[in-house]
Amino acid sequence: MYLLEGSFGSENTAVLGLFLLFGGAIVIGIALLVIIIGSIMKSNNKESTFNVNPWLKVLLGGVGAMIAGGVACGIALS
Repeated sequence: MYLLEGSFGSENTAVLGLFLLFGGAIVIGIALLVIIIGSIMKSNNKESTFNVNPWLKVLLGGVGAMIAGGVACGIALS
């Protein structure tokens, strides 16, 4: 019943949510930058061995962190 009363979450949960939101945004930005620069370098040099797949996983992790941060902030603000 504790969750149903709406008293779940605290200031610490909100800070964690904001940390995850900003951390996820930074991770997404870095991953997109690396993917774009690596793709440009690969298009100029056909012998390049740049692989996009690991960076797509990092991008997915950043999206997951942002979703988790949004959920944590939503719980703290409810």
